[in-house]
Amino acid sequence: MRTPVTVLAAIACVLMCAVPAVPAVYGQQASENDSRQSDLEWARILSDWALQSQDSGRNDELEQNLNHALAIRDEQLGPLHPDTLTTVTQLALHFTKMERYNEARQFYDRALAARGDLLGSEHSELADSLLSLADRLHDAAILLMENEVDESLQLRAFALAIAEKVLGPEHAGTLAGRRELGFWLWTDARRLEEENNFDSAETRYLEAIAALEKLDPGPHSLLPQTIHDYADMLWRRGRYEEARPHFERSLTLTETAYGPDAEAVATSLDSLATVLVNLVRYDEAEALWERALDIRVSRLGADDPDTLEILDALAGQVHQPQGRFDKARLLFEQALDAREKMPGGPENLETARGLQNLGHLYRDEGRYDEALPLFERALVITEKVQGLEHTD
Repeated sequence: MRTPVTVLAAIACVLMCAVPAVPAVYGQQASENDSRQSDLEWARILSDWALQSQDSGRNDELEQNLNHALAIRDEQLGPLHPDTLTTVTQLALHFTKMERYNEARQFYDRALAARGDLLGSEHSELADSLLSLADRLHDAAILLMENEVDESLQLRAFALAIAEKVLGPEHAGTLAGRRELGFWLWTDARRLEEENNFDSAETRYLEAIAALEKLDPGPHSLLPQTIHDYADMLWRRGRYEEARPHFERSLTLTETAYGPDAEAVATSLDSLATVLVNLVRYDEAEALWERALDIRVSRLGADDPDTLEILDALAGQVHQPQGRFDKARLLFEQALDAREKMPGGPENLETARGLQNLGHLYRDEGRYDEALPLFERALVITEKVQGLEHTD
């Protein structure tokens, strides 16, 4: 006659091969042998079965088995054991997929509430259990990312903390988790900014920066871009003095990652120069834009639209405000000549933009008779390209 352990091993073997029904004989078996080890082995089988069966459509059975596994683990291991919390997270995932969000939230809240206790004590003998919990937390984070962003990010942070504890901060898995967390924090910060939820966006940007700072700032690092985007948000809100050091740091990191003559460096130079103009530091801004111009001429060509934007900036934001109209005019005329030679000839929106720039300069000089035909020509081009009803 087979022993209980042999029966359980046979059941486990069958369960691992496909997505079968859980054997009904367990009720009899449990009554015959209620030892702690047998109960925990059965909880493991139920949990593994649920993991394999999560997309099988057998939702009632899955829920029943997970609750059974949770009851066993709660009693035998305690509510803070990583195996118990793995089952808690599995139930949260199940209820989320079933769109039973209130029930799911109870289990997510339970898992997150255990973070401090779980990470604050040593569990070296439970490394595999902790990593299994981290995997389930990560699965839940992916599932929740679209509709429950805050909770998803908390679960990612919890999974990362487990990886750091078990694998170490420099393990490839830990670094990948940190990189992923930083990416999603940055993504959410941009979403919040687009929704004009600036206070929350600022918090997210700072969280993303804190996560990404612990990674190697190499060519694939998101840190320079995240700092740049944070600085840009501050700049757009008129917080120029606060934005400046972040633009400077982003520039330094970009130069380190890509070299001093990369196109990404020109973009950082452009941003920093813009905030310096807002701070009425024209000489510093001019030097940065001159450097950005050299990079773009070298990388993109003298007639590329991005290169011409730097000419516009030097003319309209450095020379024109300081009354250096002759220098501004030469640069605006150079940019306009290049735009008129672009595809579409003199009737493209880039040309209209160049005409407007030069027209504004003439207006500032008091040369209204010369400014008017430039504005009129720009209007004709814009109406032809965009239509009469366009708001621009």
